This record gives sequence, C-alpha cells and structure tokens, in this order.
Amino acid sequence: MIDGAVQLPESLEVVQQAMVMIRDIESLLPASTHISFRERLVAQMEQESPDPVFLVKANSLLAFFEIHFGVNDFLDKSAEGTAGR
Repeated sequence: MIDGAVQLPESLEVVQQAMVMIRDIESLLPASTHISFRERLVAQMEQESPDPVFLVKANSLLAFFEIHFGVNDFLDKSAEGTAGR
C-alpha cells in the first residue's frame, strides 16, 4: 500500500486484517473513553512487566503497520527500547 501499486480489493483486505488485530489487542487493554487506542497501547507496552500474550500481539501489530502502511513511529524511539522489558 505504501508504493501505491496495490489494488483496492487487496488494500481493503489489509485494512480489515489491521482492524481485526486492533480489536483483538483492544480487548486486552484497560477500558477508557478518554484515551486513544495508541495511547493505551503504548502505556500498556511501557509497563514494567506487560503480559507476554499482549506483547506478542502488540509487536505483531506494530510490525504489520510498518510493513503495510509505513508507520514506524507508534512508540517514541526512547520508549521503544524499553517496551516489554
């Protein structure tokens, strides 16, 4: 999708995959109506001892976003090294 050479049906499938991954992770995050998904995701990843299942799913989502959408700044670079210590 980054290079613009992906057809619409394939693009829709990628977006749907991302939505499924987000919903799956969102069910593992603390409920909040005031904080964005990204903020809750980052806060959970930056915890001292995040749940290993959550961490695997979160890292998979981050990799998916980087590969398919070119997004590689979900985490601050300073926090990225400490996420999931």
